[in-house]
Amino acid sequence: MARPKAKSDSALSGVILSYEEAARLQADPRYKDSLKPTWGFGAFVWTPFQRKVLTCTAQEIALLGGKASGKSTCMRAWLIAGNPDAPERNEDGTPNLPNISYMFHPGYRALILRKNEDDLNDFIARSIEMYRPYNIQYVNGQFKHPCGATIDCGHMKDKTSWQKYIGIEYVRIAIDEAPLIPDYESYDQLRSCQRTVFPELRVQTLLAGNAGGPGTSWLAERFMNCKTED
Repeated sequence: MARPKAKSDSALSGVILSYEEAARLQADPRYKDSLKPTWGFGAFVWTPFQRKVLTCTAQEIALLGGKASGKSTCMRAWLIAGNPDAPERNEDGTPNLPNISYMFHPGYRALILRKNEDDLNDFIARSIEMYRPYNIQYVNGQFKHPCGATIDCGHMKDKTSWQKYIGIEYVRIAIDEAPLIPDYESYDQLRSCQRTVFPELRVQTLLAGNAGGPGTSWLAERFMNCKTED
């Protein structure tokens, strides 16, 4: 996986955008020369917002508000990202696979929750394209790597559709439209499943959503007063 580059003098540095947004930027004479091929396919551009997400080592990350800001694309990348604060190669020059992508680790299991089945299907279709260079296949509700790593795919159409994942141990959980979770207790119950016996895997939760759902109040109380790093 291409490591995000921190270039403070660049207006566009960070993490991948969607195919559509990359094509739009390529057509803009201000940016076309700054696009660099990454991830082994296509031309993508990194934005400061997305770069901050993929290089964040916090246990909980909230992306609240801002439609069409690239949150879903960033979420797809985050689910398979490695350790941003560790070297991609060992001292002997061999690749340190978990630092490149957690999907290269047999002990990795993640969960993505989307708003409803249509949103989930769209996320899956776009993820299939992004994950193809990593030999990650989608089979029966899961993204799978031959080493054994998996990403469960679910939605939050009703309580029974997402509460079935409570009790399953996950390293990373990504929740799109997090305001649909009605109360903090339900969110905390889901997060309580996150653990790993592998020190090289970092337990994290990524939430995204716009204001307006039944859980807006607890999200605002938990995250809106937090300050992000400059």
